[in-house]
Amino acid sequence: MTNKVLHSLNTLERIASGNTLDSYRAAIWFATVTFESKSQYCDKFVLRALEISKSANLTRKVLPHWHSLGIFKTVCFKFF
Repeated sequence: MTNKVLHSLNTLERIASGNTLDSYRAAIWFATVTFESKSQYCDKFVLRALEISKSANLTRKVLPHWHSLGIFKTVCFKFF
């Protein structure tokens, strides 16, 4: 894959594909490193990382740190 954003999402999916607590923790670690490194990531990456953290029952532990990194953006809609 040539697109780094899609590559990151694909990597996250592959890491979590084991559907075990260990694979979820590894995927959460990968997402955290990606967020901390200020790498490019798409909204789908953030949403998938949140789904994985929920599946691992770790949302309360990782969400505050991810929020402090500024990964959640406000989306503004224009109404015509």
